[in-house]
Amino acid sequence: MVSSQWWTSIPSTTTQYVLITVAGILLFVAQQGKKRPLFLLTNVNQILVWLAIGSCAGILWAASVGQRYLHWQQLGGEIQQDVTIEGRIADISHSRRSDRLVLDHLRIDGEPWPSSLTCLIYYYEPTKQFRVAQKVRLQARVRPARAVANPAGFDTQKWYVSQSIVRTGYVQGEQIQLMEPSLSPRSRLQQKLLSLEVPGKKWLNALMFGDRSGFNEDDWRLLKQSGTAHLFAISGLHLAVAGGVIVVVVQIVTLLLFSMTSVRRGSLLPIQWVCMLAGSTAYAYCANWQVSVIRAYVVLCLFICLCWWSKRIGRWLMLMLTATLCMVVEPTAIYGIALYLSLGAVAVIMAVHWRWQSRFTSDKPKWQQFLTMQLMLNAGLVPLTLVVFHSVSWVSAIVNLIYVPLISVLIVPACVVGLLLLACLPENSVFIYEYLNVLGELISRSIDGLQHLITWIMLHADSVLIDTSQKGLIFLCTLALLVFVLPFRAKKKLITCYVIGGVLFSLSFILPQNNWEIHYFDVGQGNASLVTRNGKAVIFDTGAAYGDTGGYAQQVLLPFLLYQGLSPELVIISHFDNDHAGGLDAIMQAYPNIRVVSPKAGCVGGSQWQWEGLTFELLWPNVMNDEVYSENNLSCVVKVSGNQFSALFPGDIEALAEEQLTATGAVDDTVSLRADVLLAPHHGSATSSTPGFIEAVSPDLVVFSQGWLNRWGFPNKHVVNRYQQRKIHTINTSRSGYLKLTFNKTITTEEYRLSGPWYHKSF
Repeated sequence: MVSSQWWTSIPSTTTQYVLITVAGILLFVAQQGKKRPLFLLTNVNQILVWLAIGSCAGILWAASVGQRYLHWQQLGGEIQQDVTIEGRIADISHSRRSDRLVLDHLRIDGEPWPSSLTCLIYYYEPTKQFRVAQKVRLQARVRPARAVANPAGFDTQKWYVSQSIVRTGYVQGEQIQLMEPSLSPRSRLQQKLLSLEVPGKKWLNALMFGDRSGFNEDDWRLLKQSGTAHLFAISGLHLAVAGGVIVVVVQIVTLLLFSMTSVRRGSLLPIQWVCMLAGSTAYAYCANWQVSVIRAYVVLCLFICLCWWSKRIGRWLMLMLTATLCMVVEPTAIYGIALYLSLGAVAVIMAVHWRWQSRFTSDKPKWQQFLTMQLMLNAGLVPLTLVVFHSVSWVSAIVNLIYVPLISVLIVPACVVGLLLLACLPENSVFIYEYLNVLGELISRSIDGLQHLITWIMLHADSVLIDTSQKGLIFLCTLALLVFVLPFRAKKKLITCYVIGGVLFSLSFILPQNNWEIHYFDVGQGNASLVTRNGKAVIFDTGAAYGDTGGYAQQVLLPFLLYQGLSPELVIISHFDNDHAGGLDAIMQAYPNIRVVSPKAGCVGGSQWQWEGLTFELLWPNVMNDEVYSENNLSCVVKVSGNQFSALFPGDIEALAEEQLTATGAVDDTVSLRADVLLAPHHGSATSSTPGFIEAVSPDLVVFSQGWLNRWGFPNKHVVNRYQQRKIHTINTSRSGYLKLTFNKTITTEEYRLSGPWYHKSF
């Protein structure tokens, strides 16, 4: 099943029938092998047969999940619709300008949808406040859940699949209302908490009810920088602690009741397991049965059942059984990151305990054992964290040493007791108020201390993150991990192979390359491109900024530069519309010494320079045109040439500037518009790409950088026809996703949606 996230397509119905047939035949063979030992020659063959059956079952299960998602995602076609939605708020997050609601248990225009499917709705300039588990009715404009497709940065489309989000949209005006107040026990308990004026209420709400909707952007930034977000997301650790609190209470009661009798403590174990399960169930209910909670609850139930039946299984078999159960209970979890981080943490703990078992069974103090385990856990998760996030916070190793025991040993048990008090005592109880006031004050002071610690570190360190561009440091860390973890016999061979592989890998970044590339990113309605050669880059436009973030520069460009180990030396801004220059501040913050060329700074027609063997020519604007042309028509027009090929970046110029450029090229032999590749002017607007300009450029390929279902209807169909009538190949980034052109002896194209995973290929 795990491999399905890299499938380029979902297996066809015919393929699935073939797999069912093969699995049936293999199952028959396996059963016959049990009855007649000679039917299969060896036990190894039996193992292989069962592995094949399991593989067929996993592929079929993953294929059915993918087909179901695509069916509901594409239901209604490639359109935007105005609909009435009723649903329950499964998750909510806030920014300064909008709320983001994830709704489940949907009814769209009165028609019920499967309860597992969800819809992502943005509520701009919100005037009403909602919380998790409330039911709402709203009028929204929605469309199929389809995100931009790029090889680096956060994969929003993959996240959609992991959350079963099949529609996205926004509330129209203020047409959103609460359907009815929830009367569930959970809601009544939560309302009790929210009605109290105690400090740290949003943190209590997160730890007691799994509701983090009160967190603002500063809170999320602090949790990200410190690597402590996992402590405020209810998971297996929290459920186990909750169950443990109940067990302790039961032990105290039984000790008082049976201390004077001859009842053996072992005979009370079944009662303790039942109480632990009951406590975990109640806590999971209070956490609203979120996906991560369900996953942890299933694993905890498995553990309790094995203990109840006194069954002992190998640690690695336990890990595989856990992973299998998680995938069966929530199959879309394989497209998220939480499952792998959870399983990775468990695997590291098992590996460390296996490697140094004597250290954890010795008479050493518990705090030393915990310290050792926590340090090894942080080190062991570094490779997985880098693979997932392309960076890791070195501060988190220090912070977690303090806050993991603080939260798990002190605060979470206290929160569980707080839940019991809320359930058992009346709302106006002074004891509840005093108890939660002290607990809230403790959490608030802990968070304040964390904030001061991070602020101090930020003042004395350039960054709290280690990213994938720091290959040497990552290489040494991984090498050190191998030295400490591997047994002596395997250590020598594997480390030798690792060093040789690292040297060969490094050579690929040192040796000069003849080819050069252009990368066109899928940034919606806007433009962001890179020209790269020999590990260096020139940025042409940065895409739009949105909300209070760096926009596509922060989400796409910077992760790509880090992931590829590229060093940007120059930013060229065609003009200062948001869809072209919105991310400039984010680029400048990440690379303070980078040089910027724009119509306001250095972009003057007739200039040219050499860079890594490539020729950059500035064709437009002329310095005398400032008061004559619009800002679009004053876009910086750049031509890049090398290896007998060339590419033209014209920004958002329109007919007036195109005619001037064409006329200049006709009388000035030093100005040539001819290019093999053209980035379509103004995203394919009807005001650009005049016949004369197209003839002057005569490209073999034109790229339209535009958003899917954009409100302007770019590219204009008549403009597309002009190119196609001249046998010019056209590519839309909204359909291709990220596009890479490699210039060597020929021009090769790589479209991310064609070569990428199946969930990027819908529509």
